[in-house]
Amino acid sequence: MPLTSTPLLSSAGASLRPRAAVFLPPAPSCPSSPAPLAYASLAGLHVSLPCKPEATCKPEATCKPESSKGESSKGQELEGSKACPAHRRTLPLLSERAPSASPITALCGVQEGGGETSFHSVFRGAVFTGHDDGSLAVAFPNPTPDLAPPSYSALSVPTPTSSSPVSCLCCLTFNGHAFLCVARSVPSDIEVYCCASSSPLASSSPPPFSLLSLLPTPSIPQVLSLRALPSSSTVILASACAVPRSNTVNVAYCRAPPSPSPPSPFAAAGALPGHQDWIRDLAFTPVQPQTSNPSNPSNPGPVLLASASHDCKIRLWEFHDVASAAAASAAAPEPPGCDAPGEAPGEAPGEAPGDDDDELDIDALLGDAARLHIVPGPLLGSPSRVSHPVTLAALLVGHEESVTGVSWHPTATEPALLSASMDRTLLVWAPDESGVWLPVVRIGAAGGILGGSIGTSLLGFVGALWSPTGDAILGHGYGGSMHVWEAADLPPEPERADLGAVTFAAAPGVTGHFGPVADVAFEPRGRFASGADEKFVRTYDAPQAAVDLLSQFAAYEDDSEPAGRVARAYLPALGLTVKGGEEGGEEEEGIENDAGDGSTSERRSLPSERDLGTRTLFPEVQKLFGHDNDLLALASSGGLVASACKARDVEEAAIRLWDVGGEGAERGALKGGHKSSVACLAFSSSGDGLLASSGKDRRLCVWKIADDHNQHLLLAAVDNAHKRIVWDISWCSAEGKERVLATGGRDGGVKVWEVLEAEIVLKAEMAFKGESVTAVSFAPGREDILAVGFEHGDVKIVRVGGGAGGGEILGAIGGGHLAAVRRLAWRPAQGQEDELVLASCGDDNVVNISKLSLL
Repeated sequence: MPLTSTPLLSSAGASLRPRAAVFLPPAPSCPSSPAPLAYASLAGLHVSLPCKPEATCKPEATCKPESSKGESSKGQELEGSKACPAHRRTLPLLSERAPSASPITALCGVQEGGGETSFHSVFRGAVFTGHDDGSLAVAFPNPTPDLAPPSYSALSVPTPTSSSPVSCLCCLTFNGHAFLCVARSVPSDIEVYCCASSSPLASSSPPPFSLLSLLPTPSIPQVLSLRALPSSSTVILASACAVPRSNTVNVAYCRAPPSPSPPSPFAAAGALPGHQDWIRDLAFTPVQPQTSNPSNPSNPGPVLLASASHDCKIRLWEFHDVASAAAASAAAPEPPGCDAPGEAPGEAPGEAPGDDDDELDIDALLGDAARLHIVPGPLLGSPSRVSHPVTLAALLVGHEESVTGVSWHPTATEPALLSASMDRTLLVWAPDESGVWLPVVRIGAAGGILGGSIGTSLLGFVGALWSPTGDAILGHGYGGSMHVWEAADLPPEPERADLGAVTFAAAPGVTGHFGPVADVAFEPRGRFASGADEKFVRTYDAPQAAVDLLSQFAAYEDDSEPAGRVARAYLPALGLTVKGGEEGGEEEEGIENDAGDGSTSERRSLPSERDLGTRTLFPEVQKLFGHDNDLLALASSGGLVASACKARDVEEAAIRLWDVGGEGAERGALKGGHKSSVACLAFSSSGDGLLASSGKDRRLCVWKIADDHNQHLLLAAVDNAHKRIVWDISWCSAEGKERVLATGGRDGGVKVWEVLEAEIVLKAEMAFKGESVTAVSFAPGREDILAVGFEHGDVKIVRVGGGAGGGEILGAIGGGHLAAVRRLAWRPAQGQEDELVLASCGDDNVVNISKLSLL
């Protein structure tokens, strides 16, 4: 019985690390299509696809967001939004397991600095990753059919052995060289590696990087940025450290003549003082030639470096080109207080940069004078000498909290800077006619979304990016969510007036869980109960706003009375309970009543991140008290809920029953079955009131639940059902086989049982040696198909046989998980017996949904 699996979704929240995402090049067959987004999560690399892969690529079919009430960002704050009609899904980026299973701590794409373009094409679309175990990897795109999801293969990058976590990465190609800069937690040196175009490159082997330089820094570097200066064949490296009193931008440089000539080692040029707090991000961009210096198109003008800091300010530094050292001195004299080239003003020899820097004093003292001089010296055989004085171009003040990220518009005719902040806003800055930098676009919610979760940017943004074509903005929320805004009718090379007049509309974002996922279930009615590391059960019901949102999709039908649901839910300030508002009520706790901004639109569209954080917030209905310890297991059947908690004796191991259809009255307790913690509970699908339980004491119990809470009965039990703790139970739903169940335990065994009148009989068992089974689930309507999840992350599909060793592994679900699988759930039968949909979740923060076909 051959098995084929197709991934439908792999959802996970992004890492909280800065620069956790990078845009990938669009498909060559459809260059006008939106670029896929690669981002790092705890489970590795994921890719977000903004359009259906099977959709026809036509210019007229390109998704364009529609504006709606409250969406305008023409110099105003963007509050409400309407979801883009595009479909979006997330999938694993790698076609196979990564070389390192360690969490990703740093991520970067490859910048093109100029020079030999054929060499850059080798690295086009490549993604470098740094890991918690100190290893480095590079992922290259695989050839894929047109409109198919991108697929990458990862290779390890050989570097000197180090087990220290990688803190940040950046990569640049220039003049036939590829520069890879790596910073680690310990030691605090910056490692610079180089790979030349003369080196042999093959898709099956990693690029041969060799160590070029080792740059000492005062502390752990938190951000790196590379930029090429073609006029002098110089590569500039800017870095910043996480030291409160070292608030300077450290600058180093090297000469990079065209390959095969080798580049020189990097040398420290000095520091750029001015910030009064920790520097969070750095970003280089060149000024466009047609606007910066139209009289001399061969000279692209100065390069701009933006530095963002916890002091709520952004500084723009200009790197100028001066033809000779004499001209450099005349154009920008050495700043007062510098005793040697490259020494920051106000520093004594050997003094740590930034120790006594005062922002106002430095700016008043230096004015427009150069803060730093970079004099690389002439290249071999060239008498000309170019120097690069660095001046402060602008100080951008507009954010009310820490500025966490900056990104330059990739195609604008004039420089335009995107900034992200913990004040919950994104700003787009551009110079006016007089050269004064002003914010022309404000996106986000300055007051936060009090009724939303952390993922809705309640705590602000940790980064932001422009898309490769500059027509979309990505904001990385503090909780790990990715917010997307798309511009309507933005020209390919926008001017300042274009950016100020454009409307950015919210589009479906990238979202997922930001912590381990303990359970997953299909629920058609919008009601559920939850348990956590607390002593009571909470029950929830969907608000009408969530029902309206889901009703846009034909697959969802609400069978409850609208009058029985609250209009929406909100989280009060300093509150610990999600509350429900009244139908059509006024604003609650500062929450705008925005039910009409797209949630009831007739067009089918995926919700934006803001919609998910506000309209799908479920109000709490009940709290069910009775347990003495933290909860471990829950199960439900109709309006009946069973719960179990951590236990060390028979009394604490009692299973409690609740009637949640009414007032939450307790239906009694099931006592005497277990002596220790119950780890799993499951109700039979037959509706005959059978409840199975097992756990740490390895005892399998089947209970008969009666209408009278005093008449519950322990129908049958098996001692030592497994050799170690039993993690999961699943009942069969096949007709006539409703009394068949499967169990999985830490001993690596999967057993199938049948419940008779007064006993439990073993029908079949399978052993997975050296593995721990953490989840099992029978396919809907099938007694022979069982999904099995493991502690190491694999999900396998098994055909159940008879007797000991009876069973056959049909295959494994592609991708799987990188940590323990906690739950498996099949979509209820849809009438197609040969096509099944399986959802899985695990400790790697991921929810996977796959379509299976049994041929």
